[in-house]
Amino acid sequence: MSAHSLIAHFLKENNYHDTLKEFEREHGKPIEVVLHDNESLADIVLDRNKFRSIKQEEEDDGMGGKDDFLLPKYLQEVAKALPNWTTPYPKEIAKFDVDIHGLIVSSCLTRGGLILVSTNDCGLYAIDWEGKATKLANAFNDKRAVVKKIVEVDDNFVVLVGMDGSLSTYSVSIDGSVVDLSLVDTYQAHKRMVTDVQVYHSKKDGSKVTYLVSLGWDFHVKVFQLVEGKLTFLRECKLTIQGTCFSITTYKGGDYIIVGKNEHTLLDVYDVETLTLQYKISLNDAIFSTAGFTPRCIITNGELIVVGTSHEPFMRLIVVSLTDGEEPIRRNQIIRNLNTLSPQDKFSSAILAWRKDQSGVWVAGEDGTVRGIDFKQQRVITEIPLHKGKVKTFISGVKEGSEVILSSGIDRELKSVR
Repeated sequence: MSAHSLIAHFLKENNYHDTLKEFEREHGKPIEVVLHDNESLADIVLDRNKFRSIKQEEEDDGMGGKDDFLLPKYLQEVAKALPNWTTPYPKEIAKFDVDIHGLIVSSCLTRGGLILVSTNDCGLYAIDWEGKATKLANAFNDKRAVVKKIVEVDDNFVVLVGMDGSLSTYSVSIDGSVVDLSLVDTYQAHKRMVTDVQVYHSKKDGSKVTYLVSLGWDFHVKVFQLVEGKLTFLRECKLTIQGTCFSITTYKGGDYIIVGKNEHTLLDVYDVETLTLQYKISLNDAIFSTAGFTPRCIITNGELIVVGTSHEPFMRLIVVSLTDGEEPIRRNQIIRNLNTLSPQDKFSSAILAWRKDQSGVWVAGEDGTVRGIDFKQQRVITEIPLHKGKVKTFISGVKEGSEVILSSGIDRELKSVR
């Protein structure tokens, strides 16, 4: 995108046709009116002015420390509401003695306490807490497709996400020690591999609505509705930059999809109902730039958005908030910017999970250690060494009312922490 294109777009949008013709004549050739990431000249100027005013306020007020009283007033209340890390928390480590061939790719802990795992050799297993593993037959075995992710819908259904971009819903039945999966519906969501899939339950007009949202390597975000395991395609949009991660949350009665993009520090906020871009949130207020690092994982809790970044050698956690306002780019939203001490490189993939009471976040590391982050104290509060090498899958869930952690690593071990 050139300055000439921005100016030409501004002139065209404001009906300065004669001026545009004269501009092109003096330029010597027609100017292609193309916007980068849908940012017009007016948006860029407005954002620049907003950025300069924020920097001036920081200089005048001496802002720049991490103390909450230095945050903007509307964020001070959000920071004040952050809970302290609660105790007790999982500490007792146990290893599952299971006979599973292949490397675990995805895992899921259902509400009923069933553990489902998929492997890189196209296997799918049901595991009980005594360590008994049962290999399950399903449609993915027939076509030899790896299950990239297992997503629980409710007590009766799960979604298997294929490496081939397909979504398949299965009904789950348990009769004693026998677990059975029956195919209900399948949909080819993306032409290429799926980056992530999430299921989200919302309330609309007093009734529960279940959405499934997928993000693919093909730059598309797609929204489906799930009813009794049946997938109904609702809408889609195409990103201008490849998406790396997303999360879904509710804010003031509306449902929103928060999308992170490759080498881009502006988060896109989409309305689920229309899948239209509402605004962007800046993760990088230090400089006037949208580049610098990549969001690798996003988890949300109401207005709070927690982002795991690509910073090296240690991942950082940036906490921002959804807010009201008119600006197309919301700056000065950062509540926390913390070093997790979790090592990573340019090939790493971030894994984050809320604690069951949202009193902190678990960070699964490349060194096999899981770290607990306390947002109130702004530090690593605990470290749990679990694997020899990278943590491959990680779940923070509940079993019999108590918090539990499930993890697998490239050491091919499956462990629980209670």
